[in-house]
Amino acid sequence: MPEDIADCVTTLTFVDDVSKAISMLIGNKKALGEAYNITNNESMTWGDILNIYSSLFLQATNNVLKVKYISNSKGLQSIWNTAQIRFDRLYNRTFDNSKLMFACPTIDFKSINFCISESFNNFIKAPKWLGINIGYEAWTDKNASEWMSLAELDSIKNKPESA
Repeated sequence: MPEDIADCVTTLTFVDDVSKAISMLIGNKKALGEAYNITNNESMTWGDILNIYSSLFLQATNNVLKVKYISNSKGLQSIWNTAQIRFDRLYNRTFDNSKLMFACPTIDFKSINFCISESFNNFIKAPKWLGINIGYEAWTDKNASEWMSLAELDSIKNKPESA
């Protein structure tokens, strides 16, 4: 985890809450001609989010999640979505949703902790992995001094159709 990202604050809003807010704004006279930030009321640091995942991992596997902190995200920016890191993860991103709350006073956002827990537990029940980003794996292996097994790579023969 890059330390420059770990201390940055973010506002995570989950898709169910976004769709609920949109449905409450449609046809709402207070919303006509207005623009809204549809965001959760809650914010936390990326380090706090990592702690939630670490706790869930421990509960699910009885193993401590190994995390190595590195000083900055510059190396990560070279192999991942540079714009996402530079213009999203490295900023404190909190939003004022008071305008939304005025238009939709009964909306009740789920807590970030609850939604991460729900998503994590759903994944544990039915894991579905995306493809492996070899550049990212190599970068994390180098920084963590651990190495991905070549057995984790799909052969050309077993490659998913969408890849």
